[in-house]
Amino acid sequence: MTEEEAKGVEMPAVCDTAALAQWFGNRRRRQLPPLNAGTPLAQRIERLQPFQRRDPDEHPLRLLAVYTNVAKHRAPAEAATRLGAVQPDDPRSDLNVALPLKRGPQPGDGLPLYEGDVVASAPRGARIPFSVWPNVSLQQPRTGMWAIAANEPELLEEWVRTVAIPVLVTDRHDVSPLPPHLDITVGHRDIRTALAAADRAPTVVRSRERIAAVTGRAGLVECWSCCETAEALLRTGFTLRGLDRGRRKIKAWAEDDWFCAGG
Repeated sequence: MTEEEAKGVEMPAVCDTAALAQWFGNRRRRQLPPLNAGTPLAQRIERLQPFQRRDPDEHPLRLLAVYTNVAKHRAPAEAATRLGAVQPDDPRSDLNVALPLKRGPQPGDGLPLYEGDVVASAPRGARIPFSVWPNVSLQQPRTGMWAIAANEPELLEEWVRTVAIPVLVTDRHDVSPLPPHLDITVGHRDIRTALAAADRAPTVVRSRERIAAVTGRAGLVECWSCCETAEALLRTGFTLRGLDRGRRKIKAWAEDDWFCAGG
């Protein structure tokens, strides 16, 4: 396929029906019967357009087009590490935090960080362990909204793989999804073999698993050590007053799911 032919079949990403009609009316598309307005392929393309959503700027195809256009002009997307949350190890502590932890963070959440910013404060002399949750974020080129960097490619990859390609090829999206690591830029002699061999874990998921493993590994030995100590004490069958209270406490501690899971 020549560069001219490739431009003729580039996927449009428009925010209104008039722009899509103009795209179909282009000379390049008029010379390609499957891309004439009203054909099955044209209807599938229309189904995937950003204007099908209430807010077209939030449509994955729109976001993909914006990032692609930025890349074409060699203007890198702006990235920054923002403050996601500050969480004391003991929620009952007197720690004052700049941004408490909340469930289900949304794009735009978090705070910018500058040199000298105070992320947490405590009474003088108090020693309160706490964790700082950074957000490595990308600024969306069109909206200016800060989104978690790992979530952007995950959203686009999943939409292309589970919605866009199935709709374009089969006119449906409720089909078995393509495995994330199937190379669709080349042909395959045996597509079934290629499908079976392709890794089914998206890159973002594998990256999260690696981060979780590295984070959890640091406290894993200590966790097991504590669990083994608790079980050994339970097996001794302490009956002395005081030690028996300790035994009951250790038993409750050892049977607590969050403790044995490393919480």
